[in-house]
Amino acid sequence: MTGNHFAGTGKLLKLYLRRDRIVLPIWTLLPVFLIMGQMSFTKAMPDWQVFLAELSQSPVTSAILGPIVPLSLEGAILWRGMVQASIALMFGAALTLIRHTRTEEASGRNELLLGRPIGRYANLTAALLLCCGGSLLAGLLTVAVLLGSGFAGNGSLVAGMTLVACGCIFAGVGGLCAQIFEHSASARGVVFGAYLLTMVAMVINNMRGGATCWAWLAPQAWFRITIPFGENQVWPLLVFIVFSALLMMLSYLLLVRRDMGGGLIAQKEGSVAASPRFNSPMALAWRQQKGSILVWVIGMAWLG
Repeated sequence: MTGNHFAGTGKLLKLYLRRDRIVLPIWTLLPVFLIMGQMSFTKAMPDWQVFLAELSQSPVTSAILGPIVPLSLEGAILWRGMVQASIALMFGAALTLIRHTRTEEASGRNELLLGRPIGRYANLTAALLLCCGGSLLAGLLTVAVLLGSGFAGNGSLVAGMTLVACGCIFAGVGGLCAQIFEHSASARGVVFGAYLLTMVAMVINNMRGGATCWAWLAPQAWFRITIPFGENQVWPLLVFIVFSALLMMLSYLLLVRRDMGGGLIAQKEGSVAASPRFNSPMALAWRQQKGSILVWVIGMAWLG
């Protein structure tokens, strides 16, 4: 990859920052607000240990949230706050990246941009910088909030960087899906499918005590590997960075192996003649949404 392939990245990044002046603050601040909400909720309870112990007796709560580690005020705050914050950051990064890559190609705007002196990798690079930068901002704000509440600096930094890793890994997932699929709806659907798979891994990890190898497959549970305010493990963050970098590098490799506006997997053509059953608005709605409906039904049935 030569330098010319990245020409114009800075200008595109400025354009994306301008276009996302409303959306970007929403998904970067939402994780911080979720952490702050959990902090206020926990601190307001004089008997938070008793309450959370009773709440943990619920099988569904135990499966989704797992045990509190470490068993302290900080651990109780991260117990639910980190799961919620990481999910918000994962979806924000992935969907933003798809919107600036695959959606731009499908609309034809990216082709107009590439008619200017802009490199082939500029669009993807600017989108990745935007999403990873937004994740980093959310992580640093989380660190500032935790430090401002009087919590230890090491644990606050580990918690914030764990959140950053969650956003970066799903930015890589979004970039990969944008290269594989021709339509943005398909790419977004695969992102949601990947999230459901991480939820399955997280539930299995929590049901087995919260400290198994399944946690590596669930970014929402990565704080159980780094253990902020407990062991403060830093080396897993390097592994998370490598995971994210590999996905991003694979996105670059696939970008040059497909046609502009197309994906590696060609969209399946529909039938020339419609079925007699395809004759009502309900049939159209089922045709468009049946995949999402079936995925959610299977997911909820498995969770139940």
